[in-house]
Amino acid sequence: KLGEAIYQAVGFGNTFMVVTEAGNVIIDTSMPFNAARHKRLLQAENAGPVKYIILTHAHGDHIGGVPTWKQSDTKIIAQKNHAEFMHYMARLNGFFARRNAAQFSLRIPDPGPWPGNYGAKIEPSLLFHDKYEFELGGVKIEVFRSPGETPDHATVWIPKYKAAFIGDNFYESFPNIYTLRGTKPRWALDYVNSLNKVLALKPEIVLPSHGTPIIGGAEIVKQLTPYPDAIQYVHDQTV
Repeated sequence: KLGEAIYQAVGFGNTFMVVTEAGNVIIDTSMPFNAARHKRLLQAENAGPVKYIILTHAHGDHIGGVPTWKQSDTKIIAQKNHAEFMHYMARLNGFFARRNAAQFSLRIPDPGPWPGNYGAKIEPSLLFHDKYEFELGGVKIEVFRSPGETPDHATVWIPKYKAAFIGDNFYESFPNIYTLRGTKPRWALDYVNSLNKVLALKPEIVLPSHGTPIIGGAEIVKQLTPYPDAIQYVHDQTV
């Protein structure tokens, strides 16, 4: 439990639950093999209905548990580039299957038949461009575009708790600007701009999807400020 109404389950990717009087919001859903355990642990704390699922981006360790969490009336929110990013990954699934296996020391899978150029399953029912806001049980939740690790990356901001859920735009290591497995480059200045937006909110808790939460405004400034600065330094020196 983190603060008044925020819970985190730790896995290959973290799953977050925000509890309100009118139901719960799930932020990211981890991998399929984590999802059932995460759901069991989080619902032991509060078994309210899942009104919303918010996806910070379309990587498998964030969207893999959507079928586990989704209920009949659950609204799923993602940034509008989610659809094309999903199609891109499905389009090149045969290529990435071999690269992922090498990167993560896995058996090379049979990718199966090619799904085509637009063969991905698109789960979100609500795709926004720059920003989307809603209120649930008296809690205002804002979701805004924050490209970095992916073109569809989003950050979730809850003003009441001064909590920012920043997905994969921050690690306890330098980011993979270009991955070994050969995905599209991740634009350095997108990271910088997106993280500076988060810092401008003056959050009191920052919740990355990998690693532990950062608590306290001074500690957040201490940890987050060098991150975009380091990325911009490497970018500018390279240019």
